[in-house]
Amino acid sequence: MESRRDERQIERRVAAETRRRIAAATGVAEGAIMLTCTHTHSGPVMSKHLSNAADPVVPPVDPAYLRWLVERFTAAAVAAVVFALAFWRAA
Repeated sequence: MESRRDERQIERRVAAETRRRIAAATGVAEGAIMLTCTHTHSGPVMSKHLSNAADPVVPPVDPAYLRWLVERFTAAAVAAVVFALAFWRAA
């Protein structure tokens, strides 16, 4: 797979694992899956940044949250594929 950065705040390994799981669950090629996200200052910390490494107010990345997020991304993608296929077959 080509080197790419689909998003701004999700670590590459999390994006790669998400793509791998979506591909395995749906049959959609990993290279055809693009993840996107938005930016907020009120959400959980998603990746380490040198700029806030020494900031005692910024919490560390929570690995359990990232695992949960991968599961939710995968479930949403599977639901979207199932819906799209049902819609396409009904047309």
